[in-house]
Amino acid sequence: MDTGTLARFPFLSGAAAFAESLRADLESLLQGTAYEEARSRGRQRVLGALRSGDIQDVPLAGGDFECLQEIMSYLYARLLVSAINDPFLTRRYALAEAIRLNRNLGRLLDARGEETVIDVARELGVNAISTERGLMMHFTDFLRFSSRIKSPEWKLINTEVFSGFVYLPGPSFCRVLQNALHDRLEKELPLDLPEEIVAGLKPIINPSV
Repeated sequence: MDTGTLARFPFLSGAAAFAESLRADLESLLQGTAYEEARSRGRQRVLGALRSGDIQDVPLAGGDFECLQEIMSYLYARLLVSAINDPFLTRRYALAEAIRLNRNLGRLLDARGEETVIDVARELGVNAISTERGLMMHFTDFLRFSSRIKSPEWKLINTEVFSGFVYLPGPSFCRVLQNALHDRLEKELPLDLPEEIVAGLKPIINPSV
């Protein structure tokens, strides 16, 4: 994947590999002057999730380093959420990142990026394929990630199933992946952070202290 796509989907394994290739590390993220923008953007991610339930996208036109800043901002936001360790914030942040995913997947589909959408689905543990008919996912994954959606049209009996795969229009496919990322983040967070990292983040979390 190109670096712009990795920045839009920073939870992908390729994003971590890209950051490692540029020798980005945790210590630099927390303290290095080169990552001031990433830390600022990371705070914006958390505040956006808390205040409006949304994480706004930023323009990415400056090349690899700008994309790296965006990827590292996602890592920094996860550190902040983990250090705060408040269940309400964790849920809000997980949902906001998932909604952002949905929005960016929709843009990919508008640009005929079905194969990239399938790659994202597979990294989220969803068995998905792209066919001439459209996007499809295995019915077990569909059931696992759509069970919380109560509208009648989301019941398996009301979908088209072919050889164990459910055909889904693009927006519905993206909505299921939103749930998949939401669940993944809620399981991953909060991270088990060393005390020194939590202590180092306290001035950011509580500026008046």
